[in-house]
Amino acid sequence: LEHLSPEDLLDISRPFLEVPPEIMPTVIDQYLDNGSDESATKYAFQELLGDITLIIPILNFSKYLQDAGCPVLLYEFQNTPNSFAKFKSAWVKAEHASENSFVFGGPFLIEESSLLAFPEATEEEKQLSLTMIAQWSQSHTGNPNGKELPPWPQLNQLEQYLEVGLEPQTGVKLKKGRLQFWTETLPRKIQEWHRQQRRRNLEEL
Repeated sequence: LEHLSPEDLLDISRPFLEVPPEIMPTVIDQYLDNGSDESATKYAFQELLGDITLIIPILNFSKYLQDAGCPVLLYEFQNTPNSFAKFKSAWVKAEHASENSFVFGGPFLIEESSLLAFPEATEEEKQLSLTMIAQWSQSHTGNPNGKELPPWPQLNQLEQYLEVGLEPQTGVKLKKGRLQFWTETLPRKIQEWHRQQRRRNLEEL
């Protein structure tokens, strides 16, 4: 991802999306502001791929489960592990599966060769790990709430979820703007593009 430009972002992202080439700039504009620097472009690429491969499908699936009457507990891991500073660029934030080290007690593992271990964890990260261990240990009950644990609300009509970090808190409407873009705005633009294409084809007959 060295020297990634907005044009590169456009080219790299295209194979992952069933979007007409003429509409692709609309997608990129959703993630990049005018004048974004190189770090911002790299972060935008990370966000874009994360949204189309994980976040948006998860949010859609959660909505289907909720509509079917199933209890849904949603979270977003927001802590950038202190260990990232050793081998990741500064623009890399919390990424997919980076919470595993906390769930499985990475700050307390003695064997440093383990992929989950990070002995350089701060005291705050150790406490976060203990909290997450306690929450995930309750998965068999379907209720991760407990004494002295941060409240984890169900994804109800308020669309609440848990923001997991050094100071956990309840969030509302995870990535609302992005979800609306992918499920409403973009499909509408693509539909309009197809209408224009059909109109042009008819005019050429």
